Amino acid sequence: MQKPKILVVVLNWGLGHASRCIPLIAALEQQGFEPIVASDGLALALLTKNFPHLKSYRLQAYEVRYSRKPAFLKAILAFQVFSWIKNNYFDKKQILAIHKKEKLSGVISDNRPGAVLLGIPSVYLTHQTSILGAGQSIANMLHWHVIRAHSHCWIPDFTHKLAFAGKLSQHKTSKQVKIKKIGLLSQLKADTHPVAKKHICILLSGPEPQRSELEVILLKAIEFSKIPVVLIRGSDKKLKLDKVPNHLEIIDFATRTEVQHVLERSHFVIARSGYSSLMDFCALGLKAFLIPTPGQPEQKYLASYFSKQGWAASCTQEAFTWRKLEALKNIKGFPTFEAPDFKALFSIFRA
Repeated sequence: MQKPKILVVVLNWGLGHASRCIPLIAALEQQGFEPIVASDGLALALLTKNFPHLKSYRLQAYEVRYSRKPAFLKAILAFQVFSWIKNNYFDKKQILAIHKKEKLSGVISDNRPGAVLLGIPSVYLTHQTSILGAGQSIANMLHWHVIRAHSHCWIPDFTHKLAFAGKLSQHKTSKQVKIKKIGLLSQLKADTHPVAKKHICILLSGPEPQRSELEVILLKAIEFSKIPVVLIRGSDKKLKLDKVPNHLEIIDFATRTEVQHVLERSHFVIARSGYSSLMDFCALGLKAFLIPTPGQPEQKYLASYFSKQGWAASCTQEAFTWRKLEALKNIKGFPTFEAPDFKALFSIFRA
């Protein structure tokens, strides 16, 4: 009997959307489905590296452009609205063409609005059902228009009263779409056996040019580290470094196995406060120093929220120095969590 085919469509905006879809794709295979991957750029590269045996489709790139100056970010993103509408139209055409070829039983879209099909279960995956920042009323109205176009909305957040995403995952009820908090999604699993801590991990991700901006800052600061450092760059661009310090190991791209190996041996991790990374740190119960991406209010909010919970320490990109890491001495680290009930979640594709 042919396995039901589920198309997993991922936004290429940093690597967070792709990394949190890795456990979904793995669970689909374990539950007897045939996952098919669709994305572009680095997100597609990461997914095909982790699942080289799966069929994949390259979608037209969204080509989100960022500013080096956070003050100009809102204006630059606003000017790209027409381009996003056009890309949304192309996504719908491409997804329909894939459906005609593959005879899909369902679609899971991580923040690609055009990945929706009538007549079969279409899931929209997002942790941000409440958007923060300037123009949030209009942004929320547009985002909920996207959410209601799908039959289901899955929110990767705790299913109990404590919200891992804080007010970002607060949501209203809707008759058009079934909304469900499904639990956290992480590509990592805590090891039941204690592992010796050997190094500090720097985990970079997110859109350019800010990813590279932080990389430059951290590479200069690494010289003050008294223990080894492992840098996972999350980039295919060549690193411009005259000499690699003896206590620094560099990994451009890492599979989930490699990320797990590095993180569980880390005294702590330095990273952006992107939601997918935070779920990974929670999976391993790590200590983290968070540096939010300039111009992204949700990352600023999450860094502050987790600092108040006592799970992490943080500062702005401009204020970072190696001495700031001393704040981690008073941090208890992230709590661990249980994995989602994938069997129950995926039952919508068997109806």
